[in-house]
Amino acid sequence: MKPNIKLHFKAKNVQNLDSNSRIVTELSLPFVESTLISVNEGTLIHQKHSSFLCFVDVWEYTLDKPLILNYSLAKSALMMIICVDAQFKCTDRGNREVLEVMETCCCMVQQKSGNYTVEFPAGKHRIMTLRLRPEWISGKTIEFPKLEPLFQKFNGSDDLLSALPQCPLTRNTKRALNQLSAIKTSTEGKLEIAFNLFIVTLIGNYHDTLKKNKYVTSFIHKEKIAILKNLMHENFATELVDDPSFFTDKLQVSYKLLATLALKALNMPIHKYVIYYRMHKALKELMLTDKKISVIAREVGYSDPHYFSRAYYKYFKVRPSETQELGISGKKKISRVRKQNP
Repeated sequence: MKPNIKLHFKAKNVQNLDSNSRIVTELSLPFVESTLISVNEGTLIHQKHSSFLCFVDVWEYTLDKPLILNYSLAKSALMMIICVDAQFKCTDRGNREVLEVMETCCCMVQQKSGNYTVEFPAGKHRIMTLRLRPEWISGKTIEFPKLEPLFQKFNGSDDLLSALPQCPLTRNTKRALNQLSAIKTSTEGKLEIAFNLFIVTLIGNYHDTLKKNKYVTSFIHKEKIAILKNLMHENFATELVDDPSFFTDKLQVSYKLLATLALKALNMPIHKYVIYYRMHKALKELMLTDKKISVIAREVGYSDPHYFSRAYYKYFKVRPSETQELGISGKKKISRVRKQNP
């Protein structure tokens, strides 16, 4: 297979390394040459290898400060990604999040062709991407049915990336990586067999982990954050959101973890977000509709319109009626007065 990922950056220096010129790590490919790239933020070691089943890129970043890289995919790619001590966030050119990794893990993704940006914090990050031959891996869904959603979610979707859950690296996966690093043969046929066996082993281990629903903590938290947001927005006008046990029961988390997730999801404690959301929802209704204040109060969770008015004034330092005068309702009143007094 041919290379598909192209990084766009200015290198200070580029040096080719042989297998004896570098330290072997978990993601080393000792049977290929490496390239050492110096940039302002630190150093990058790149290795690549092509086989019939996939094209492999291994990137090892040692960064003194955060690094922002632009990269492009020439064609849509189906990839397995293995991250060791890696943290990064990938966005499209519109700054929409595509993928975020917070800890050591492996996952499988389909990503559409296009231009992207990836951000790394300072530190060490080791990443292996295996771009798989589509017709081969799609034919493996009978053997590995947990991979099927990857194709179902991607086909016909407007999403730039479809991803299966991020799973921890199992003992078997680490053993396979170690065995790959220990390959000594330079015979092309033996190397191809060993590498293809490595790929099948990786996918099998990942599939087994999916079957056991074993996901990394950061992925689980991200899933719960999405659920928390939905619960909040669907129930903001009810008394349910005033009771923390509503969320802890739905999310199956402790009160302490709920508080942590709320800060990540909402950037503020839940009780403050309830007020924030209700007030801004009311503001929108007051400005863009001619509904009565009592109706808007009920719609945003206040049965007593007088209590709503006091809460609104406390939050915005302006009365609901004054807000209405600046919006559609006020403009209609002005229009009626003008018609009555031409």
